[in-house]
This record gives sequence, structure tokens and C-alpha cells, in this order.
Amino acid sequence: MEQLLNILPWIWGTIVVATIVIELFLNDIDAIWFSIGALMTLVVSLFKVHICIQLSVFVAITSILLFTVGRRAKRLLMIKNILKVRQP
Repeated sequence: MEQLLNILPWIWGTIVVATIVIELFLNDIDAIWFSIGALMTLVVSLFKVHICIQLSVFVAITSILLFTVGRRAKRLLMIKNILKVRQP
């Protein structure tokens, strides 16, 4: 278990980098919320807490961001794109 706790910060760091790269190639802003959740979980994993707590932190933060901030951000982007189309 100790070896896993030593590896987990590297795994979370890899997830952060991977989701940022995915976000760069997508036109939508979905993967950024997973990046932020993984980054916060990376910080938690540095304190060597149990993997269940780390997964709970990741799911909680990502869900909150995805379903609150994410929806508003998508709505703002849609409005911004509509206004661009209407301009002469």
C-alpha cells in the first residue's frame, strides 16, 4: 500500500497533463474540469491519504465543477458565438 501511495501523485500528475492536452484539441471546455479535479487530488495525494479519499475528492470536485461552472461556461460560450454570428 505504501508503494501505491508513493506512485499516486505521479498518476494524478499524468492525468492533469493528459486532460490539459485533450482540452487543447477539443473545441469544448469539458476536459478542463477533470484537469482541475486531478490537480486538487494531486495536492491531496501528497499528504499520503488513502486512495478512497483521493478518488472521492476527484469525483466530488470534478462533479461540482462540471455540473455548476461547466454548464454556465458552456452557456456563455454559446451566447458569445451567437453574438459573433449576428455581427455584420
